[in-house]
Amino acid sequence: MILFLKHKWFDLIASGEKKEEYREYKPYWDKRIWQIATLPPEDRIIEFRRGYTKTAVRVRYLGSVRKRIDGDDILYRMDANVANPEYIATLHPDVVKRCNMMAIECRAEWGYEPGKNLVILRLGEIVK
Repeated sequence: MILFLKHKWFDLIASGEKKEEYREYKPYWDKRIWQIATLPPEDRIIEFRRGYTKTAVRVRYLGSVRKRIDGDDILYRMDANVANPEYIATLHPDVVKRCNMMAIECRAEWGYEPGKNLVILRLGEIVK
């Protein structure tokens, strides 16, 4: 999967500082994420591009969390078992935050927007 980013976000990911990428939730993302989540673990790589330049960094994909605002409630749905991506669990946010693989931080300085329905892509190490 290739994602094009503004220079600011690309630089934070390339430096290893930014560990999450946020996208507004749309059904389009279910399809794209399913394609990467069903690959063998060693092939789950996202290539980020610095705008529309040739500058790129490849980062291991750890999983995703969907945040949906439902009235005053915030619901999280995540790939609970990446080895079997068909298994999807709905979890309380505190449970998600305690899960090592899917620990989410939701930092405003990384582009997080609290009032939006989002897909949160959890990023691992940079791949050479």
